[in-house]
Amino acid sequence: MQQQIADLLSQVQALSEALRLSQNGRKSNTSSTPPSQDMQRANSKSLREKSGKAPGGQTGHEGSTLAMAPVPDKTVEHRPVFCRQCGEDLSGG
Repeated sequence: MQQQIADLLSQVQALSEALRLSQNGRKSNTSSTPPSQDMQRANSKSLREKSGKAPGGQTGHEGSTLAMAPVPDKTVEHRPVFCRQCGEDLSGG
């Protein structure tokens, strides 16, 4: 029983030391530490107020999309030379 208690105490000390080292003040915005490693994120909630507008394009705004030409200047056909799965020659010759 005493040995088990001693083992658990040493494990607690090792984990406490590992936790102390991980909380050494490094934050993702001041070091190369990824944001997922930030222990106590102070800025996890946005301070911006909601505008009430829907995300994306607003209603009533006329969009502009590049239309297809009725008659293209040239047509380029892209045909595979070989099958990607089995590697068979598809050139037909």
